[in-house]
Amino acid sequence: MRKLLVGLAAAAVLASAAMGQAEKGERSQPSANQPKPPSVQEILDSSVPEVLLEEVPFEQVMEWLADFTKVNIWVRWQVLQDAGVERDKPISMKARNLRLSQVLWMILGEASGPDVKLAYGTMENLLIISTRSDLNEELIVRVYDVHDLLARVPRFQNPVRVNPARALEPSGQGSSGGIAEASESEPEGDPEQDLETFVEVIVQTVEPDSWVANGGRETIRAWRGKIIVRNSLYVHQQLGGTLQSIKVH
Repeated sequence: MRKLLVGLAAAAVLASAAMGQAEKGERSQPSANQPKPPSVQEILDSSVPEVLLEEVPFEQVMEWLADFTKVNIWVRWQVLQDAGVERDKPISMKARNLRLSQVLWMILGEASGPDVKLAYGTMENLLIISTRSDLNEELIVRVYDVHDLLARVPRFQNPVRVNPARALEPSGQGSSGGIAEASESEPEGDPEQDLETFVEVIVQTVEPDSWVANGGRETIRAWRGKIIVRNSLYVHQQLGGTLQSIKVH
């Protein structure tokens, strides 16, 4: 009984975090008809004060997550069982002040075996739990808008100069009160080159062996402030965690 109560308490904490995120989403996105519910990623990004699990079966942990966070969770049990991961595998973990996504990674780490690693991905409003190799076989094409990440700050050619002797003079027509304003110039550098560099960083750091440039099969292209990625659900999950701007995460 104690094990069940511990697991239930942990799920209640997760539910509280998800409900708080939902209220935040409703306030920030008012609608004339009906408030937009929080996305799976918004719920995963919510903070969890404390989680304590002691020998709670993996299947029950997933059921409580789905029930209390109101997230659609699809656990590919047949794939897990074929890989040797049992539904009743006991999960024990303790965490404080982490994002729900981090807690989920810890749970999946506990459920993983010596020869199989579990992972998750999101597709629209669905959270998918499976093996990493299974998610790697599911190819998806998505477009990421990375304009904000490539934004440049204008460069000022001349610094602001102040003449103390004239600083207290009233500024009238043709007078600046002893203050010489800086002149603004265009940002230096080539945005397209920055985008290409950004792509190179992704290719070298996110599942490097999967990309064509490194001998793999999957592609990534830069185009007008966007990157077009064809790769597995697992890779999109990693990119989403980095960019915070993709539905498939």
